[in-house]
Amino acid sequence: MSEPEATTTAANPVLEALKRLCDTRRHCDGRPLSMDFDHAREVIAKADEDATKSAFLVIQEGGSSMEMYAHGHDTLEDAEADRFSCRDGGSYRTSEVIEVPETLASHPDFWAIAEQIAKAALDVDYPEGDNPNATEEADDEASVPEEAQP
Repeated sequence: MSEPEATTTAANPVLEALKRLCDTRRHCDGRPLSMDFDHAREVIAKADEDATKSAFLVIQEGGSSMEMYAHGHDTLEDAEADRFSCRDGGSYRTSEVIEVPETLASHPDFWAIAEQIAKAALDVDYPEGDNPNATEEADDEASVPEEAQP
């Protein structure tokens, strides 16, 4: 087990906190609790690397204007190529490429939920009877049966 250099822990608050914790903790027999700082550095570096990875989402319009599909890609280039493929292969419109953190995109339900959000965005409205832009005249017409309207 190696001790970190002073600049390493000072530059990384997590390692500094781990070192302070280890300096104050003792085994049940009184020996100081030691820490493998090289391993801690590796774990933190892997977490930092994972946090900066991205996936790329393209929403594609389907055969009708209410069909939406989520396409996931590992690279921006693949996502951009997919947009052209949708256009050229079926004249389907697509969203701009949306960058998504890998930690979110790796959730097993993410892509299905992305499609549901895209579909829901096409069908927005006020809650029943709560349209602040409705006029009383329009409300009165709506309450008269169709056959009775001129």
